Amino acid sequence: MSDKEKIKPTFFRPFPLQIKKRPPGYIDLVCIYAGIGLLGILIVYLFPWISYLVPPCFFYRITGFPCPSCGMTRSVFSFSRLDIGAAFFYNPLFAICSIGIILTTVFSISLYFFDKRYLHWELKSYHWLSLRWIILSAILTNWLYLILFLPE
Repeated sequence: MSDKEKIKPTFFRPFPLQIKKRPPGYIDLVCIYAGIGLLGILIVYLFPWISYLVPPCFFYRITGFPCPSCGMTRSVFSFSRLDIGAAFFYNPLFAICSIGIILTTVFSISLYFFDKRYLHWELKSYHWLSLRWIILSAILTNWLYLILFLPE
């Protein structure tokens, strides 16, 4: 078996991200989702009293421990005021994902309007296995942070 035919371990295979030429009539969903997200942030910014409509965390009320998504509402409100430090403090995983989504959106929109191409993720089954472990590790690490440091 030659070196080229050897199979790499599953965890170390790269996630294939391609930039493809956009076919006629293609609608980039990233641009649509970004518009919806920006509209949500704008609503939170313009109507800060909306935070009183969000119910308290049911998991926290029963157990006394924050759930893995506790602090996300406060993180969204911090993002709407452009207070990135507070957004990281309230829920670091949500803040990191939000910044990643913002960067991906800006890149996708620039490709969509100026280059007539789009981002394409082609994930195979071995990529999904690695991605599941990465996501699970990130959620558990974030949850541990929230249990130790999240203010009430």
